[in-house]
Amino acid sequence: MSAQEWGRRKAAESPRWSADKWQRVATVLGAVLADEPGRTEPADEKSGRDAA
Repeated sequence: MSAQEWGRRKAAESPRWSADKWQRVATVLGAVLADEPGRTEPADEKSGRDAA
């Protein structure tokens, strides 16, 4: 079995993340989820970097 096939099988066995879990992870990472239209975070003023 190739590494890719093994990875696909393991991913298929794993439970899917709920929308709530994706949101919690995004909050922890300071990210904005792409599937939320109209929701953007302002650039970080202190570092000059985007919040995402």
